[in-house]
Amino acid sequence: MTSIVSEYWAACDSVAAALLDICASAIGLEPETLRAWHEAPLTNMTLLHYPAQPPTKHAVGIHPHKDTNVITLLHPDPVGGLEVRGRDGSWIEPTYPPDALLVNIGEMLELWSAGCHQLRRWASFAVSETLTSSEWT
Repeated sequence: MTSIVSEYWAACDSVAAALLDICASAIGLEPETLRAWHEAPLTNMTLLHYPAQPPTKHAVGIHPHKDTNVITLLHPDPVGGLEVRGRDGSWIEPTYPPDALLVNIGEMLELWSAGCHQLRRWASFAVSETLTSSEWT
């Protein structure tokens, strides 16, 4: 299991480096600027398992929150439960293809970009099936 997680973590680091280059370019910086601030990666990986719960209206699994980091990579389970708060305050369940990697903007990137990249609150709501997910920040 350790080697599998290590390989996945290294792959996430590679994806994150490419995303940081794209974000830097989008805000008018040289592509490698943000990546250079992460030469000694300050990353975290969380493997989550949410047991099935009886369906109730928006029973929260993980409270609504903003990520305080630069970016979060989510590899969600197809069971669902992840929702993002829209501009109007309503909760939206994102749609994505199977095996998608979702990218969430963190507070640090919002600050560094002077609001060009804006983050959204997100939460995991209880579902009637078991949910597993991995999160890299």
